Amino acid sequence: MIPSILGFSVNLCRTALTMAWEAYGGAASFHDGTMIYENDKNQVYLPLFYVYDFNQTLYVSIRGSSSQKDWYTDFNYTERYEDFGDYKLHVHGGFFNSSINVFNQIKDIIANYPGRIIFTGHSYGASVATVLGIYCMTHPDTAKNAQRMGVLGFAAAPAIEKVPEPFHDQVCSFVYETDIVPTLSIINAYDTFKDFIPKSGATKALLKILIKTAVTILKDKKGLANSLYNGIMSASDQIVDDLCAYSVDQTSCHIGQVVGITYHLNTVQGKLSEDMVDPATLNILSISQTCADDHNIQHYSDSLNEKSDD
Repeated sequence: MIPSILGFSVNLCRTALTMAWEAYGGAASFHDGTMIYENDKNQVYLPLFYVYDFNQTLYVSIRGSSSQKDWYTDFNYTERYEDFGDYKLHVHGGFFNSSINVFNQIKDIIANYPGRIIFTGHSYGASVATVLGIYCMTHPDTAKNAQRMGVLGFAAAPAIEKVPEPFHDQVCSFVYETDIVPTLSIINAYDTFKDFIPKSGATKALLKILIKTAVTILKDKKGLANSLYNGIMSASDQIVDDLCAYSVDQTSCHIGQVVGITYHLNTVQGKLSEDMVDPATLNILSISQTCADDHNIQHYSDSLNEKSDD
């Protein structure tokens, strides 16, 4: 399977990752192209983002989590059932709100750009890029350019239940080794901790202790970022409530894994196509020794540098 993104190649993926990385440094980090638009006012449900014209391609580059406002958005994960053009999809509430706020600022640019359009980001940025890209492909104001759009998301958290079939091959998710973030969902957490989910007559206290202990170990022993640690800890009561609800009614959550054509990256030199996997295989919360460090964007860059086209 080859993504149906115009001109898809490993080099395009590397360029998109560079754009995602440069978003962390602000507008001054972008070089050799033209900045079309930038949002430098970070708010809850509004990430920093940059619209950059480079080599006849428009990159919508969304910054990953770098503030408490971003982390608040990340952990507002309650699912919503929203319109994506003619489609109805379950979507992460915080990422959807962010996507709509970005869309309202750039929809005219997207509608009028004559070339290829790539939505990209790392971590939170990739999650929003995924939802935003699908929204632009399906929204009446921008859908006329849908065939020239593509999503290249790196280390995204699960954000949406699926990609509508006509656009499935225009969305690519990249996951490096045991990166924890692309596995962060209630469904994956349930499959990891289901043996500890309280049964009838039991309390939730044990599960809360288990989760807090596991997260503390990840922080102390495996380098989990303080911001992610604090986010999980502050949301632990809600997470436990949602895990217990899902154990009773498994239609209560619909977002489990990343979506689209999925590449499970590694440092082995070879063809990028050899790293393609079914995203359903990423169905367990990653808590390995390297799960926190593997989220580092440098690893994604190093891996892509080892890959080649078919």
